[in-house]
Amino acid sequence: MLTFLTGAAIVVLFAVRPFIYKPASRLFSPEVSSYFTAAWCLVFALPTIPFCKQYLFIDDKLVFLTPGIIFPLLKGVSLYAFMKFNQLVNKENTSGSVFWGVINLALVTLLTTFVFHVPLEQRKLYIILFIGALGALFFSFGEGRRLTAQGKKAFAGTVFFAVLNNLCDVFSMQYTNWYVLYMVPAVGMLLCSIVTIGKKVHLKDFFTTRHFVAAGALYAAGEMVFIFSMQSFFPVIVAIFLVRVAQASDLILAYHIEKEGKAGIQYFFAICIIVLAYFFFFGV
Repeated sequence: MLTFLTGAAIVVLFAVRPFIYKPASRLFSPEVSSYFTAAWCLVFALPTIPFCKQYLFIDDKLVFLTPGIIFPLLKGVSLYAFMKFNQLVNKENTSGSVFWGVINLALVTLLTTFVFHVPLEQRKLYIILFIGALGALFFSFGEGRRLTAQGKKAFAGTVFFAVLNNLCDVFSMQYTNWYVLYMVPAVGMLLCSIVTIGKKVHLKDFFTTRHFVAAGALYAAGEMVFIFSMQSFFPVIVAIFLVRVAQASDLILAYHIEKEGKAGIQYFFAICIIVLAYFFFFGV
């Protein structure tokens, strides 16, 4: 039951994320989004340190002194770039800011399965690749073709850094743990944001401005549940897959909330992904 509730929480928290981030994409520079997101992730993490400090040690060594720390550190830089590009896409098109996920899932699966030899059942591999093909089709015939030249470049950047993020997830879970994977990338993303933005934005604004509070708190909660689930409930690829199910529902929500696309196209691709998700988890 707890596993089901955790999976449902992931789907809900990630489904509402692009709509909560939409106002920030319109009102603030994309770098600001990574800044307040990192700040809120650390706000959620700091109270947990007394209860989770054991996770900061691996084989009696401080995790920062182990080779595996390179992966969550790299993810921090990658997350900063991902957030920047994704907010550029979100500003133009909400559907575009989510359907990169199914393309990303296929690419990550190919890399982890055939390059890094992470085992995955053949049936599930085929389903994920088929979903990736659906994502490519949606980019060609759906909302992807409505993106500007800048939006398409940002979309490509989003996919690239999303793949890098998920690869860092896979190896961080192998060599560190969920807590390090949550906290260290947040620190890295915060440092990148400070270097880029400097004093143009006051940190206190992130906790007094409605758009910052809503988006930052929602993101931090979603990431904590998502990353914890990868160690406690689901393999990494399955946890990532649940996020893609959430993104499928976003296509329907984007049609009704943002008036994007045509109903038939948005519903067709969303339902196809959700049906394939059923076969992924429960078989034929």
